[in-house]
Amino acid sequence: AQLASQNSMVTEREPRSIQPAISKCLSNSDLGTVKGTLRTCLQILKKIEKKPSSARLRRIPCGSVITRKFIETPKGGESLVEALGFEKQKVNGAMFYVMKEPDLELIRRAQSILQDALAEIASGRSSLPAKKISPTPRAPRPKPVLCPCGFWGSSATDNLCSVCYKKKRGIQPSQSSSSSSAPSDSRTTQEGQSKWRAALGRARVKLRAITFLRNKQLGKKRSRCHHCNKKVGHLGFECKCLSVFCGTCRFPASHACKFDYRRQHRNKLKKDNPSLARSSHKRKMARIEEA
Repeated sequence: AQLASQNSMVTEREPRSIQPAISKCLSNSDLGTVKGTLRTCLQILKKIEKKPSSARLRRIPCGSVITRKFIETPKGGESLVEALGFEKQKVNGAMFYVMKEPDLELIRRAQSILQDALAEIASGRSSLPAKKISPTPRAPRPKPVLCPCGFWGSSATDNLCSVCYKKKRGIQPSQSSSSSSAPSDSRTTQEGQSKWRAALGRARVKLRAITFLRNKQLGKKRSRCHHCNKKVGHLGFECKCLSVFCGTCRFPASHACKFDYRRQHRNKLKKDNPSLARSSHKRKMARIEEA
């Protein structure tokens, strides 16, 4: 009977102490902080109501980001948490707000009180001071100006477009330089075209020879070795002479390969090691002797 009377006294006393804690929270000037404090406490109570036996849910770590932002820093945050039944204790070397014995009736009443406070804030009936927001003056936009040529200009280019502004400043290239450079440009283009045509002709001849030899070799049986007539199927080795051989005849010396490897290596050496012109070599030697 004594325990029942003590529990009834606690449940009657605690909801009354929540109201002054909420009014203390409402004294904060920031509306977002007040809403965050009330919502954080409401979410904690909902989790405890679902699983009151969990000791982890009944602990709020001190110094965390949410605790510092919505409970410890704003006014009335710690008093609201204490009114909800939490006590500051040291557990395993760290500080926590701990609810020792959860009272489900007190948790439900506290939830209804917090929900009513949030509804009052949302409807604007709370005693929270309104935050005045001064409108920031915007700089007037510059009016667009038309250039005499018909395009849009700007004040940075004397109300002209970029082309007219360059003409006004005299940045246009002279006609004499363009006329003098015209014949030299035509000569270089003609030389480039002649070189390109010669290279294209050589490439065409090579391509025709390769396609002819390829078609000639493809007409033969590709499933047997070209030298010993051994059946190889799809596992034959194709040589550079475009014939298929087995594993023993695949080397050039074993089947008397007709491909010119010496010419291939010579062309590769010419390509990798371009020869120096005699005139430039003589000039370099003369400069070395003068030095």
